[in-house]
Amino acid sequence: MATHILQFGPDPSNPPDDGTRGEGVMRGRSMAVTYYLDRWGERARRDSVTDICLYVRFHPQTDPVVDHLKRDYGSANVYHSKEFIIPRQCERIEMWFRGVWRSPGGDVGDSWDSRYGINYWFETIEAEYSGGGVF
Repeated sequence: MATHILQFGPDPSNPPDDGTRGEGVMRGRSMAVTYYLDRWGERARRDSVTDICLYVRFHPQTDPVVDHLKRDYGSANVYHSKEFIIPRQCERIEMWFRGVWRSPGGDVGDSWDSRYGINYWFETIEAEYSGGGVF
């Protein structure tokens, strides 16, 4: 089965592309995140990023899973998460991001990409059985 990629493109005013056309992400399958640093606008151009953390909560679970995104060595502005298996009992997926920055003067600060505290939400659906084996 192919990994489901959730893309957080360079324009934060556009919703993330979950690739499902509104149908939902399938439970029991793997997913990963592609994240564009340009979402942070001027800060991404002025300061250097030292870390981008992805927080994922698979509802109804209460504790978020944290992953430190890795830079795509083909592009300085694209980062990727590890793969996650979406639990079969997951009803919705909640995500948000934290960036840690170093300014040219050496000051360190952080920023949040969380839709102003609302976070990003994705619906899940039951995985389809394709026949020919167990997944």
